[in-house]
Amino acid sequence: MKYAVLTHANPRVSKGGGELASLALYEGLRDLGEDVVLISMVPPEQLSSVWPSGRSEPVLTYDHATYDDFYHVADGVTQEEIVQTIKSLNVDFVFAHHFLFIGTNTLMRLKDEGIGVALTLHEFLAICQNHGQFVTSDEKQLCYESSAAKCTGCFSNKFASQFAARGRHFQELLNNLDTIISPSEFLADRFDEWGFPKTQINIVENGLMLKPSPEPESPDLEDRSVVFGFFGQINPFKGADVLIEAAEQLAKQGIEPSQMRIRIHGKFVGLPPDTHERYLTAMDENPLLEFTGAYEHRDVIRLMQGCDYVVIPSLWWENSPLVIQEAFLAGRPLIVSGIGGMAEKVRPGKDGLHFQVGRADDLARQMIRGCDAELYQSFVSQLSQSITAKEMAEKYLELI
Repeated sequence: MKYAVLTHANPRVSKGGGELASLALYEGLRDLGEDVVLISMVPPEQLSSVWPSGRSEPVLTYDHATYDDFYHVADGVTQEEIVQTIKSLNVDFVFAHHFLFIGTNTLMRLKDEGIGVALTLHEFLAICQNHGQFVTSDEKQLCYESSAAKCTGCFSNKFASQFAARGRHFQELLNNLDTIISPSEFLADRFDEWGFPKTQINIVENGLMLKPSPEPESPDLEDRSVVFGFFGQINPFKGADVLIEAAEQLAKQGIEPSQMRIRIHGKFVGLPPDTHERYLTAMDENPLLEFTGAYEHRDVIRLMQGCDYVVIPSLWWENSPLVIQEAFLAGRPLIVSGIGGMAEKVRPGKDGLHFQVGRADDLARQMIRGCDAELYQSFVSQLSQSITAKEMAEKYLELI
């Protein structure tokens, strides 16, 4: 059997969790000796950055202007190019990581052509029009219900009947594909509450291509500065502002760099210029904070092992943040917002600590608590284990 991994963005350009998960599946299938191709979508301006790759990795383009981002339907040209590419490669089964830019209609068309399709859900886009974040569009509050009536509160330019039709559209898609996969129980539970049965969703954790150091060092926290690290995009949903505010509160409490340091690894994405500047100023003025900038994904384990804790202060639910699996591989406990996929994946008191989402004061308290050397060693000794790309691929193959 020949497989295709179909992804909404090219993982060699875009380093989001879904993209890296698709690349891990591709590499895992290759490690198993399977005949597999990686097909990714990019806007035309990115094409020169990724093509030709010299490998079995076709790169196709989509047009933002003609893509329907409400029902997530691709235009006819894009749909035809994807379908014909897959048919020309004699693919028998497609593992689609997302439907974004690929098109729900494209996945249905592949089924009509007799090609098997599994869809991996990476967030809540099928049940939440607000970028799949499941937070309100106005006040950025956590949302607990997806319904036609409630969704019009975020999108006043849409009628409830349109959201009802959107819901039916996605229900039809999910019910007609061969397999639906979620990396977390939390995501599956939200879809179940929306109306798609959890019994039809398979839980498979995202695998990692990264390798740990031979013996991840377990540092002693006695008599030195404890280092907390943030990793990933600095955007409105990831909560970097909560961490910066916690650092300000810690500094006001008299915490010195000799006791604690906070490193922010990542790049700014989607922030207004004034917010961007405010973050940089805060990081420059607070001696506890160090901004290291963007990093190559291949370096993340080494960078994490230069920290004692990994902090995930996200303001949205998250699904299965890749940073959590990377921290486990690096042998580092975490301090996370106690909601959603973060609360599921990080066991409080075992893998690290939870704090109240959006509460800088509680984050500061948990960071001080985490400086206890005995508590830290107890976390390190019982951390969960990440899975490899090959193990992920094996689990995917068991589902078809």
